[in-house]
Amino acid sequence: MRKNTLFMFAGILSLAMVGCKPTEDPDTGSSDVAGSAGKSLVKKIVVELEDASVDADYSVNATATLNFTYDEGRLATISGNGNYAGKYTEPGYEEGYEASGSANVGLAYDGDRIDLTISLTGTATDSYDGSTQTVQVSASGTSRLQLNADKALETATTSFMYEGETEKMLVGYEYENKYLSRSIIPYGDAFGGSSYGNTYVWTDGNMTGMDYFDDADAYKKEEASSLGRFGRVFFPLAGVWGGQTSMVDMSKSGTDNVEMVYSERLNKTNVDFAMLTWLLYWGPEDYTEFLGVFGFTGTMSKNLPVELYERDDYDNERYQVGHVEYTFNDNDLVTGITVFNEENQRLGSISIGY
Repeated sequence: MRKNTLFMFAGILSLAMVGCKPTEDPDTGSSDVAGSAGKSLVKKIVVELEDASVDADYSVNATATLNFTYDEGRLATISGNGNYAGKYTEPGYEEGYEASGSANVGLAYDGDRIDLTISLTGTATDSYDGSTQTVQVSASGTSRLQLNADKALETATTSFMYEGETEKMLVGYEYENKYLSRSIIPYGDAFGGSSYGNTYVWTDGNMTGMDYFDDADAYKKEEASSLGRFGRVFFPLAGVWGGQTSMVDMSKSGTDNVEMVYSERLNKTNVDFAMLTWLLYWGPEDYTEFLGVFGFTGTMSKNLPVELYERDDYDNERYQVGHVEYTFNDNDLVTGITVFNEENQRLGSISIGY
C-alpha cells in the first residue's frame, strides 16, 4: 500500500465548516444543476490538519477556510485561503516546504452553459540544506462548461495561465442512468481518439469504486496541471493536502483500486463527501472536475462514506486506508468530521455550517 494513501482521508478534511444553525432550516439547492435540488447548502468550511505524518520522517500541518455564496440555490462563488507546512523530521536532514495563498472562483449561468473564472495568489518557500527560497505566485483561468439534457456536466474547456504560459484542457463526462461512469481527457484536441481518465462504479446509489484508464498506456497524468505543488494551497476546496509530491503526481503512482464503504445515514447536504474523497485521493484531471463535489456531474452518492479501502491488483488483498466519524445537528446535517488513518490515528478535524 503506497505511502500517500492516507492523503485520501486527509484530503476529505478540506470539506469542513463552522457556524451551524442547529434548529433553523438552511437554504436549499436549485434543480438547475444536477444533484443539488433540495439539498441543504453548505456556506463555510474550516479545515484543520493536525501534524499528520505522511511517512515516518515527514510531517504536515495545514489549515484551510472556504466560503460559498449562492444565487437562487445555485453555487455562485467560492473564496478561500489556506496555509501548508511540511518538513522532514529526521535529524540532520533539513528540508521543508511552506505555502500560503487564496483562491476565488466565480460561476455565471447561461441556459445549459456555465462560464467559470479562477484566480489564485500566494507565497511559497522551499528550505533545503540551510538555504531558503521564497517566490510569489499567481495564476488565473477560465472554463466553459456545457451541461447535458439532465443538467449534468458534459464537457469542460479550460484555459489556465501560470508564469506567462497558457495551458488548455478538454474534459468530457459520460453517464449511465444519470450516474457518472467516466471522465475522459483526449490526447488530441478533440474527442474520438485515444484518451485517458477515470472510471466509476456505483452500488445502491453510492459511488463505491474508482479506477484509472489510459487507451494509449502513456501515463499522461503529470501534464494535467502546471501548478504542481502550489495546487496544495490554491486548488479551491482542497487547500490542505500535500506531502513531498504535488496534487498531480502523488496520484496513480501504483496499480491499486479504491473502494468506499458507506453508513446507512443519508447525506442531506449539497456537498458529495464521496466525490470529494475520490478526487482528493486520485487527484483531479482538471480543476473543473471538482464541481462534481456539488452535484454538477450527475447523481450524488446518497449516503455518507465511513471507510476507505485499497485493493492491490497483484495479490487482490484489501487494505483499509482510513475511516471517519461524524457529528450531526438537529436537522440531521453533518456538523463535524474527525478523520483517522488506517492505524486509527487522528489526522485532523472538520466543522460544517449552513
